[in-house]
Amino acid sequence: GLPSYLIDIEGVGIAALFKEQANGSTKVSLRTTAPYDAAAICARYGGGGHVRAAGCSLDMGVEDAVREMVPTLERAFAEQA
Repeated sequence: GLPSYLIDIEGVGIAALFKEQANGSTKVSLRTTAPYDAAAICARYGGGGHVRAAGCSLDMGVEDAVREMVPTLERAFAEQA
């Protein structure tokens, strides 16, 4: 749903949705446009999917998950610059 809408915004290369689960973990859904690889990013966290849509779960609350994953997303941008 929402990540798919976010990736349609002009200029967006990676859209991430962080959702804290009842057990305290956080589910992350990624959508990307070329040249970014959602599956490769999520694989770093034990997740998977497709090059344009992938997901993973982190055993931490949403605030910690954002602090953990946003630098990875920033590195993905920097590597393509």
